[in-house]
Amino acid sequence: MLKKIDAPFGKLSEDALKVSTAGITSNTPADAEYNLAEALIASWSAQRDPIASAIKQQLESAEFEGNSIDEVQAASLIVRANILLGEAEFWSNEL
Repeated sequence: MLKKIDAPFGKLSEDALKVSTAGITSNTPADAEYNLAEALIASWSAQRDPIASAIKQQLESAEFEGNSIDEVQAASLIVRANILLGEAEFWSNEL
């Protein structure tokens, strides 16, 4: 899941690129589609950062400190990441 939302060539990045391209190439009045695309991408980044950070923290804690993964927190992070990916995929097909 971490790679899907945080990797440079992950699914979230792929969808953000599609949305950005649609915004840049649009010809809407007052750059409405471009502004929407930029706002969406900024929102996704703001949502992604704490999710990715929490996933990394859990993985590093398990790997380097021998702690167990908190399954409830992990499930919550997966749900949040899937919601984010779903939103990005929707907009990448919509614009």
